[in-house]
Amino acid sequence: MQPPAAELAEWRAHHAQLTACLAGPGWISEGSAQDRGPGVGGPCDQWTRKVRARR
Repeated sequence: MQPPAAELAEWRAHHAQLTACLAGPGWISEGSAQDRGPGVGGPCDQWTRKVRARR
């Protein structure tokens, strides 16, 4: 079942507004996200960064 055209247009407009809002912040922090993959403790994502040019 498809939603009514007016409701669909409203959701699309809301989606466009949220997309524009999320695209605005720009630079947040130094570093990168790393996918650790499976291992001890299971797969996980990790945020990495250098402090004073050290790892």
